[in-house]
This record gives sequence, C-alpha cells and structure tokens, in this order.
Amino acid sequence: MKSRRAANSQQAAGSNRCNALLAEENSSYICGMTPPFIKVSRELRDRLRKQAHAEHRTLGVHLAHLASLEDKRKRFERLRAEIDATSDEDLASYREETEWWESVQVTR
Repeated sequence: MKSRRAANSQQAAGSNRCNALLAEENSSYICGMTPPFIKVSRELRDRLRKQAHAEHRTLGVHLAHLASLEDKRKRFERLRAEIDATSDEDLASYREETEWWESVQVTR
C-alpha cells in the first residue's frame, strides 16, 4: 500500500506534467481527459507531423500556428479590400499628409 506522502507526490508530479502540457500546447482540454480527435487522412496526418517535426513543434502547437497563419491571411485580405475601396479623395488626402510627415524634421 502506498504511503500518503508517495500518493501526494505522484499526484503533484502528474499535475506538473499536466500544467507543462497546457502551457506548451496552449491546450484547452482538461488534464486527465483524453484530448479530442480530429479525423484526417493518414497522408495529411503524416504531412502535418513531418512539418511539425521540422519546426521542432508538437503537432498541437503546429496546428495552432497554421490556424494563426490563416487568421493573418484573412486579415490582410480584408485590409487589401479596404485599401482597394478607398476613394480617390481619401487616397489623395492620405498621400498629402504622408508627404507632410516625411518632410518634418524632428529636433530635440
């Protein structure tokens, strides 16, 4: 039978591993529970693992990185659309103000 001290020590060690996993992978699942599964083809799974390994990331961290890249791509897509929709008058005003700021000499 385990002593109370040994049981508490094992529980603390498990909790520390769990906290490290949560910090490393920015994971949202509860420690002690099985992580959720995402069904993908073997080819895609292997491709993602190979990419993650090449970047020294866990698969979870790599998937989070890919999701962030997609979020960034969409933000820039919206920005390009907004720039394209800028009126000629606003664009001329922007260029005029930019030229003025570039001509200003900052002195102390």
